[in-house]
Amino acid sequence: MSDRFPINRVLPVVNEMERMLEDACQWLEVAGSVRRGVPEVKDVELVAIAGDSLLARLDTWVGLGRIQQARYGSQMTTRWGPKYRGFEFKGLRFELFLTDADSLGYIYWLRTGPGDGNTYVMDRLRQTNAPIRAEEGAIWHGDKRLCVPDEREMFRLLGMPYYMPHRRYINLYKQYLVYPNYPLPKTFNYAAVQLVPKPTQPNLF
Repeated sequence: MSDRFPINRVLPVVNEMERMLEDACQWLEVAGSVRRGVPEVKDVELVAIAGDSLLARLDTWVGLGRIQQARYGSQMTTRWGPKYRGFEFKGLRFELFLTDADSLGYIYWLRTGPGDGNTYVMDRLRQTNAPIRAEEGAIWHGDKRLCVPDEREMFRLLGMPYYMPHRRYINLYKQYLVYPNYPLPKTFNYAAVQLVPKPTQPNLF
C-alpha cells in the first residue's frame, strides 16, 4: 500500500465509502491530502463522530470480507480501536479517526494536515509555554478541556485567521507562530464533558 494514486481515481472510491458510512455517523468528512486537493494521494483520512452502530458495522464488514483491516509495518500490526481504525477498500487504505463534538475542530484540523505543519505548530506551543496544549485528542487550557467545535475556533486559538485546506503549508504557520509572543486568545470556551488529563506525554498530538 505504498503507491500513490491520482486523486481523480481515488475520489469515486472515497465517495462510495462516505455513502456506506454516513448513516452510521453523526458527522463524517474527508480530511488529509484528499481534502487539501493534493494531485496524488497515498491513503484517505476520514474524521467522524460515531453513531451507535458505526464500530459494529465495520466489524461486520471485516467478517464479510467487504473491507480488510489494514496492516502496518514489518510486524503487520492492525489499528482497530475505539478511536482509530485503518482498513482497505477496493485497493485504497482508509484511516478513520473518531472524536466528539467538543474536539471535532481540533481533530479535523489535525487530520487535514499537512503533517509537517502540524508538527511545527505543536512544537511552537510547547517551546513558547503557550497557555494551550494538545493531548489525548483534545485541546487543553491548564487542566480544563476546551471546546473546539470547528476549525475556525482552532485557528482562533492559534491566533490566526481561518485558512482553507489547500492553503495550509508549514510556511503559513511560520508566518504567524515564528515569534516567541505570538498572539493567543484571552478567552477560552470549556468543553461540556471534562476529562482527567494524563501526565503530559512527549508526543503532544
